[in-house]
Amino acid sequence: IVTTKNVGSVSYYANNCSQNWENQNIRLDFSYNQNIPEWAFKKAATYYLKKNIAHFSDESVLNRITELYHPVKKGDLYTLNYDQMNKQLSLSLNQKRLGSITDSQANQYFKIWFGDSPFNAKLKQQLLNR
Repeated sequence: IVTTKNVGSVSYYANNCSQNWENQNIRLDFSYNQNIPEWAFKKAATYYLKKNIAHFSDESVLNRITELYHPVKKGDLYTLNYDQMNKQLSLSLNQKRLGSITDSQANQYFKIWFGDSPFNAKLKQQLLNR
């Protein structure tokens, strides 16, 4: 829900949902029922990364994921997938991979939703069952 408007739904997947999200393979699927411009994704991602990651800067490797966002139409599906073993984070739109990063801190991108100052606190609780 963004400004009282339901723009879609999100699903959280993990090897073990009762285990800390930072120590395992995880995935978020975002299914949209509204059109959203790419600048809105980029602006929100940058804002919440700055709020949740100490010393976050424009030079961060995480920005390479943010740069990949495209506009979405009703029915589109974004997938953000993290592979713990390879330390790789990838972004896909409608099951087409847009790109990825490999970095020891790649999973910190999920702090947009799971950090101390998340995009939506109620959504964080619902996704993590807390």
